[in-house]
Amino acid sequence: MEVRPAVPHDVDVCRLLDGSCQSDSVWNMQQVAERDAVSVRLSRVRLPRPLEVPYPANLDDLSERLKRGDLVLVAAEGELGIAGCLAASYDRACAVAWVGHLLVSPEKRRQGVATALVREAARQVGEAGMRVLMVPCLAKSSPAVAFCRHLGLELCGYNEHQYADHAVTLQFAYRIVR
Repeated sequence: MEVRPAVPHDVDVCRLLDGSCQSDSVWNMQQVAERDAVSVRLSRVRLPRPLEVPYPANLDDLSERLKRGDLVLVAAEGELGIAGCLAASYDRACAVAWVGHLLVSPEKRRQGVATALVREAARQVGEAGMRVLMVPCLAKSSPAVAFCRHLGLELCGYNEHQYADHAVTLQFAYRIVR
């Protein structure tokens, strides 16, 4: 497997990847606001049956991301095709890169594809002067949360407004070491 920058043809293949997953648990968020304090508690809750979690973002913006100079990487397997992709945009004022897409085809999951994509993205955004790579994931996707925690990414917040359906995303930070 080779992680490399995407070319226009790769984008068409990436759009066909299935980014959905099944989740056997969700991360429940409870927020308590007091006069001088706000506390947030995240707790993992097992589900009575697996939940089908669709990929939350539209992949139609990949071509535009490629044209504007965002980082778009693919995990290519020679003649076998594309196993996964990652797209990240740069916020140069804050020296932060934001992952907008990270997906791996179901048959290639748990084989190091996403790890290779994130590590290569961290290397490249670090070379571009970024200090952190932000990786959001749905709180209802236990595989995504487990992946971020396995890589040692730091949970640094949440967002209820990232997607139109107001699904809670947990924000993980991959600190770039130079």
